[in-house]
This record gives sequence, C-alpha cells and structure tokens, in this order.
Amino acid sequence: MDHPVIFLDFGGVLEPHLKPDHLSPVIDDLNIRLADELGEPELKNINNSIVNIVYRDFDPVCCAFLEKLIREFHAEIVVTSSWRIFHSLSELKALMKIQKIEPVIAKLPSGSIRSDLIRSYLRHHPGVKYIILE
Repeated sequence: MDHPVIFLDFGGVLEPHLKPDHLSPVIDDLNIRLADELGEPELKNINNSIVNIVYRDFDPVCCAFLEKLIREFHAEIVVTSSWRIFHSLSELKALMKIQKIEPVIAKLPSGSIRSDLIRSYLRHHPGVKYIILE
C-alpha cells in the first residue's frame, strides 16, 4: 500500500506572510554554508536568494506542523508549487531539507492546470490517501 501523499504548494502554506525584500536582507553565501552544514551539495547550485527565502521566510510553525503531519501519517510530499517549474526534484528535496521537511518524492510536471495534474497523479496511484495543502 502506498504512503499517504501531501500535495504541497509553498506560497500561503509554508510562506504565509510574504515579506517585502527590503525587510529581509539576503544572507551572503547562505547556499554554500547550508550545503556544507546539511550535507546537501545540490544547494550550492541553487540561487542564494531562493535558499534565503526557504531559510528565512518559510514560517517555522507552519514547517513544524507539516513535519508533524508527515511523521504521524508516514506521508510523502508531492510538490505542486510553481517552484516545480524552475527547480529539479533533487533541488526541491535539498531546499525542503533546510526546514527538515522530508521525504519529497515527486513534483507535478509543468504545464496544464494544477488540479488536472493532481487528478492525473491520483489516477496513476489508485487508492492512495491524500491531502492538498494549497
């Protein structure tokens, strides 16, 4: 039997309070530092501004709640965020590891309407239990 799936968007879920750039100064070379600290060399290849967003702007309470859902239900993450268009699955896994969100197992493909892509995923994984965090 498949693990339950959490279809995850980032904006409004993990990043509920978007902050203007001038309120959140970029931490120089954060991508390099975290790559070494977390053992995630993939982070070195990701734009430092994106790494800063995950590190500073993702809400720790929201991330902790998501981590609790994953742990208690043995759930897996399928990324539905528009970030899936610009980042590989390995990059998304590395980014989510910054906030201790694992396991990320898939991302929806680019194109089409997100709800249609979720329906297609579910057709290919019949019987899987799921929740959509949008």
